Amino acid sequence: GKCTAIIETDNLSVGKYNLYVRDTIGTEHGNIIDYYSISPIDVYSKLFMADDDILWVGTVKIQRSTGIIYVPDDYAKIQWAVDNATAGDVIIVRDGVYKENVLITKSHITVKSENGSTGCIVEALDRSMPVFEITADYVNVSGFTIRNATKCGGICLSGNYNIISNNVVENNDFGISIKYSNYTTIANNSVVNNNDDGIRLIKSSYNTIINNCVSNNGRDGIFLFKSNNNMIANNSVVNNSDGGIVLLEYSDSN
Repeated sequence: GKCTAIIETDNLSVGKYNLYVRDTIGTEHGNIIDYYSISPIDVYSKLFMADDDILWVGTVKIQRSTGIIYVPDDYAKIQWAVDNATAGDVIIVRDGVYKENVLITKSHITVKSENGSTGCIVEALDRSMPVFEITADYVNVSGFTIRNATKCGGICLSGNYNIISNNVVENNDFGISIKYSNYTTIANNSVVNNNDDGIRLIKSSYNTIINNCVSNNGRDGIFLFKSNNNMIANNSVVNNSDGGIVLLEYSDSN
């Protein structure tokens, strides 16, 4: 025959659960409710004949339907949250220090801190890799302190239509790298104390670099190479070792 399982999820955490549907007739000892949690392969199943009463075994996945994922509540790592996100989801990261290299290959997601960059720090686990690498489109990353990718960049972008805002990007090899990326916005970030360039655009066009503080970087503050039709406005670019804003090789109409 058939049965319908009705599961109350209000007090369940996000995750996967095994579901056993048992016959209420045949268990020799006590009420069947006493044996709900006994797995069919458990030694006690044989003892109480609970293994003979299994009608169906399945896996139930409980997930948020609101499109909001919390780190570390739902997933302990930012990368795990990204891996389990779908288009339109918002990943909110609570205060803490996260040692990760986050790769975002899914479009239309937002990753942001709950309370701003002061209390939410992402440090490079592998210092030769970016703290955030974004290869997808329509990705928003906001509100983090991003640091210690000392052999690479804090944020590396190769997707389009992305928004990087309200971050502190510090103590990396270079701060933010935009490569083969178009229609991206870099706004209201503090890009400071990086070993190389602060913000770097390579073969990227129609991007907006606005209201950033770019200072005390080891080479240029903002560097463009073969990048055209970008808007660079209202940035504070001071005390960088080489140049402030440098345009090279066919970087026109900026």
